[in-house]
This record gives sequence, structure tokens and C-alpha cells, in this order.
Amino acid sequence: MVRIQPGALYAEPNQARRVRSVLLRLTLNVSMAPASTRPPISGHLQVRGKGNRCRYYASWWDETGSRRTTALGPAHVKDSGRRTPRGAIIWRTAPGPCPPGHLTPAMAEEALEALLDGARVAWASMAAELEPEPDGPTFGDAVDAWLEYLEIEKRREYGTLRDARNVAKAEFLPWFGKDTPLTKMVREEAVLQRGGRRFTEVQAERRDTFTTDDIDAFRRHLLSTKPSPRTAQKILILLHGVFKLAKRRKMILANPSADAERVSVPDSQIFNVLDPVEFEAVYRAVLLQQDDRPPGQRKEDAIDKLDDSERELFGAFLSTAFYAGLRLGELRDLPWRNVDFAGAMIRAETGFSEGRRSTTKGKRARSTPLVPTLSQRLAALGTRDRFTRDDDYVFSTAIGGRVTDKRARDVFYAALVRAGLGHRRAKQDLRGNPQQPIRIHDLRHSWCTWAVNVWDITRVQDYAGHTDVKTTRRYVHHKAKAEDADLAGAYLDSALSQPTVASH
Repeated sequence: MVRIQPGALYAEPNQARRVRSVLLRLTLNVSMAPASTRPPISGHLQVRGKGNRCRYYASWWDETGSRRTTALGPAHVKDSGRRTPRGAIIWRTAPGPCPPGHLTPAMAEEALEALLDGARVAWASMAAELEPEPDGPTFGDAVDAWLEYLEIEKRREYGTLRDARNVAKAEFLPWFGKDTPLTKMVREEAVLQRGGRRFTEVQAERRDTFTTDDIDAFRRHLLSTKPSPRTAQKILILLHGVFKLAKRRKMILANPSADAERVSVPDSQIFNVLDPVEFEAVYRAVLLQQDDRPPGQRKEDAIDKLDDSERELFGAFLSTAFYAGLRLGELRDLPWRNVDFAGAMIRAETGFSEGRRSTTKGKRARSTPLVPTLSQRLAALGTRDRFTRDDDYVFSTAIGGRVTDKRARDVFYAALVRAGLGHRRAKQDLRGNPQQPIRIHDLRHSWCTWAVNVWDITRVQDYAGHTDVKTTRRYVHHKAKAEDADLAGAYLDSALSQPTVASH
């Protein structure tokens, strides 16, 4: 809080002439008090004493309504011979130069105005301190509005909403404060002089509490505490959404994150994927046809707990991920009616995650080719005794429900070990270099890497359900370059077969 005590504007009386106006800025999280509540701040000058002992005094009322008398200094004045209507002497400047430290009538008037100006500013500070906080929106209100917007208007999936709520609770509210007002009142009190008279103007302006500097500080905090820049990037994207909605709903004047520095996360376009030969080894491991584990390390795993029908089911489950590129939730919710053997295609229309059915990630249905290898495995699965009607799940449990994502992951990771690929689950490769541990979702990445060698990129985009072709282009470097290599080889053979020219 800025407070100016009466008289603090003038250290010496003869400095009064140098000051013509004062502009003070008070930043307060309060609204302005009504001007009618301000006590009358006024005063007048008095000259006491005679001859060379005349002194100026200010008799005035301060910000509390109390009457005060302040000695201003020796007076350099003489009687003008005129009187006020009430009979007081009207003083004029005495002849000769004004001695140091003395006051002429004009200088005394300015000294009095300085006292009154200080009282007005002090009253403004006191009034602000006594005012209750405004009933405006808080940061917590903005977060609540954003979460409701995601759920009702944007219809985000349950998992997306859960992540947004968790980030808001763990990151946003502790850092920015749930009860922090989104805006604050900035008061400007200007002491002006017009037409020889001084008066005070008080103006209030609504301004945003959070600035770009606050967002940058939060970004630095995330980068220093989170395990990866990608995590910080995702959190900042969500925060941008909070302030973007708050601005659109007039809760703030500007989005403080709009100009904040972004977290750049380069896409290395390197995936931990399986080629067809490696996947077939995984498939055989699920069916108990391959086990490359040393005899002393063959502990019971998820595959040992499966019966024959379940091994066939999970073998087909993983095959559909690798040969059709379906996501885990899409596999769990796949009905038989969406497997078109005659049309050689699989339609992905819905998904299932976090205990709820949902749309596909791209929010639109798609179809992908049903390759012969996968067609044979799904056809064999369709010969089971139960749960083969159109609405039954292709990958159903013994009682007709969906298989759990945990069992699918456990079987896949156990099969990797049995196929001699357990090292792909480590954070370092066999040479000690860092690598991203392979996940079951990487079977979809594996499909994309071999698909770009079969179909053009726009078809792969459609089959994969990518909304942006840039996502599909991440796999282009896996496309075989045999034709281009042959062209380059022919050119080099021609160039190298030319006779050499001897140098002189």
C-alpha cells in the first residue's frame, strides 16, 4: 500500500514552487469507496507575529476529519492594505529578494495545497483498506467453467476430463490460487491545477491479475519439476485453454498465456516398433509355440494362466493391433458386425476406456483393410461355440464381456520375453543407449510403419484415422527406398564407368 503523509511532498518550504501536480498509482484489489464518504479536506493560511517575526501557519482538516495546525516557515510578506470580507489581512510579497527558507504568499499557498493533497491521497488509501473485496470471478471460477465447458460443450471423453481435473487440482490451483481474483482495480489519483485552482481526480481501472510473466514463471517451475518437457508442454496447453475461455467469457481482458514462451518438444519420429518377423515370434509365443527364455528363467507368467481358447483369443487380439492398426480401446469394443470378411475390411466405430464406451480418437468412424493373415485368425476365432453374433464382442471373455486392457498388456509383455524381445521393454537398448520402452500401443505404430510401404500416405492417413497428415508423415522414413536406391545406383554406375582424364 502506498501512503503519503501530509507535508511529505515538500521537504523544504521554498521547494513548493517546483511542484505543480502529483500523480499516484495505487494498485488495490478493491472497488472505490463512494466520494460522498470522504471528509471535507480543506484549509487556510494564517500569518502570526509582527515585523521580522511573522510566520506562516496552515490551519486545515486532515483525512480523518481532524483539524490540524502546521507551521510552514517564516513569512516574507507585508500588509497590502486590503481586507477579506471577514476582515482578515490580505498579504502580499514584501519588497526585495525572498530570504532562504522564507515563504511568499504564493509559496505558502502551494505548501498548503501540498498538505491537502497528501491528506486526499491518505484518505484514498484508508478508504481502500476499509473496502471489502469485490465479488468478481476468481481463478477457481475460471477453472470450474473450463472443466464444465470441456464436459458439456466439447463433450470430451471421460479419460480426457479425468486428466484435466487432475491437472487442475495438482498444478493449477496450488500455483495460481483458487480464490485469487482474476482482475483487480487500479486506482489513479491525480492532483491537478487548472485555472489557478487545485483539485483531485480519482479514476479506477479494471486490470487482469495474471500476466505473461506469471505464466513464464509457471513454465519454469514445470520444467524444473516434471520428468519430461512433454509433460510440461501438455500442462501449459491446458492452462492456455483455461485463460482462453475466461477471455471469451469476459472474465479477463486478455489471455496472459497467449504471448508466453512455449515449451518446444522436438519429435524424433523414432518408434520402438516390431517388424512382421518379430511380431510373428510374439504371436507364436502367445500360442505356446515358442519360448526363447533360458530354462532357469521360465517363471510363471500371464500366458501360463491362459487356457487354449484364451491363447487363441489374445493371439488374434494382438494380431488385429499389428495387422489392422486398431487402438486398444477400439479392439476391446469391436463387434463381429464390423468384421467384413467379404469386403476384406474392419470398421472401427467406437472405443472403450476408463469403463465407458466412447467414440474413436478422431471422433469419426473409419475402416481398414483386413489382410489375409488376420482374416484367417479372426475366422478361426469365429468358430467358437458362443458369442459370435453380430453384436457380440470379437474379443470377449468367457461370459461375453470385454477383455480387460490389463490382461492384454500382461499377455503382450510376457510374449515379448518368450520371443526373445524382452529387452525392448527396457529403458536402454542392448548397447546401453536410451530407448523408449515398447508398449502395446506400439503395435499400432508398427502397423503404420509397414503400411507406408504398401499404400500411399493419404490412404494410410484414412486407414489410421489421423486427422492431420503430419501425423502420418512421421512414419514416412520407414518407407522402403529400393526403387530410389536402384535409380541412384544406375546413375553412379554410369558416372563411374566414364573414362578418367589424366591430370597434367
